[in-house]
Amino acid sequence: RLGSMETMPGLYRALLMAIQLKLDVINLSYADNVHEVNRGKFTELANEMVLKHGITFVAGAANNGPALTTVGAPGGTCEHILSIAAHVSKDMMG
Repeated sequence: RLGSMETMPGLYRALLMAIQLKLDVINLSYADNVHEVNRGKFTELANEMVLKHGITFVAGAANNGPALTTVGAPGGTCEHILSIAAHVSKDMMG
């Protein structure tokens, strides 16, 4: 990390280490804005972790809402990552 920023090489190394250690679950509590879903090297490797190696991948949705289409990557935009998000009901907005 550089301050509060992650580096892609660091994220790749972490995913590869999770595969090497045969982890059952990983949690990623960071997210970023994205313009395309299910795209990019990180997404490809994350999908491989889930589909080929059976690792459960949980990530924050990075909601920037409440509204439609306000989730970020990777949690809200990667097909095989379990995304965790907040929910705000109309009554809570009061």
